[in-house]
Amino acid sequence: MNRESPYRKGTICPRGKKFLSAFLDLLLTFVLTMVFFAVSDVVISHLPSYVQSQEKASLYQENLYQVVESSHLGIRENGVLLSEEEVAERTLKSATLEALLLFRNPAEISEKYQDVEPLSRENDPLYGYYVTFKREEKDSFLSDETDYEEILLQTGMFEEREEGWLGLKKEWAEKINSYVVHGLLSNKEDYDEALSTYTKLISDAQQDLIENYQHYRTEIGLFDEERDKILSYRGNGLLLSFLLATLVLYLLLPLILKEGRTLSFLFLHLAQVDVSGRRYGPLNAVLFYLLSLLSSAFLPFLSCLVLFGAEGVLFLHVSLLGFVNLFLLMILSLVYLLLSSLFDLWKRKDIHQTLTQFLSLTVLRDTSTWVVEDEKGK
Repeated sequence: MNRESPYRKGTICPRGKKFLSAFLDLLLTFVLTMVFFAVSDVVISHLPSYVQSQEKASLYQENLYQVVESSHLGIRENGVLLSEEEVAERTLKSATLEALLLFRNPAEISEKYQDVEPLSRENDPLYGYYVTFKREEKDSFLSDETDYEEILLQTGMFEEREEGWLGLKKEWAEKINSYVVHGLLSNKEDYDEALSTYTKLISDAQQDLIENYQHYRTEIGLFDEERDKILSYRGNGLLLSFLLATLVLYLLLPLILKEGRTLSFLFLHLAQVDVSGRRYGPLNAVLFYLLSLLSSAFLPFLSCLVLFGAEGVLFLHVSLLGFVNLFLLMILSLVYLLLSSLFDLWKRKDIHQTLTQFLSLTVLRDTSTWVVEDEKGK
């Protein structure tokens, strides 16, 4: 059997066409990975152990929500806790109304406050946390070095109202009211400063809860454990989907379509030839598959971001299949992809190759204008 490739004397593939084929192959890999992952996700979602982890994570998350609410620092709407900025904005508006009512007739207060409850010692999240909650739960805190009055007074925005409780100063209430009600841009900077101060106070209190409240630390540890299990299940499904996609696109199809053709090579009329001029063989196929696997290994991380948004970043900290770290894999893949491209630019023009082609002992030939020789070379 003649092992010489009919394309051994064909034109070396132009770099532009080569990089286009690489882009198309990566795109196909991404799409096929998503397809396989959709299937694996359905299978994983029915695994008893996965369902159990989801139920436990939901339970621990609910416990965390209850801890934050009981600390007076959290407000829940539609089952979701408001952000610290949203809590701060509501608190600032309530504090402003409380201060205005001290020196204004209620009838003079704008309708913009009609749905706002004046701040008091009972509904102030900062007083509720630093004084009420921390006193009630003092045995559960690892440390308690915070002083409510000192924290608020050092901002310059608060003054004493009742024993142990501080409210917004009159001048600050006037500035905030002028901006909120009348939209005076001259007071926007004061409003932004007040909102920023309240947001920081709420944020610092929440951080104190996270770091020092033992019950919260226990619940977050249990939640993180179950969350990592869920991420591991889905991450492993994604990684296996990627491995299957690359196996199909870079190993099976090039052998089935002959001459080492991937789908993009077939579309662009390209063929792989062994550097010796012989046909693309099993050794070339295995090397090409392994190196293509490496060059496209950043795709699982990209898939995480597409599928899960910001939560996809959590996959960076999970070891998939027990040992694969996606972040290190992504870095290694991108470095190799860059080196492979630079290698092609460095290689001499008569036989320029990417690093993948060089290591897999192949040359990419353009067959679009090549007349295939018969066995006699005619």
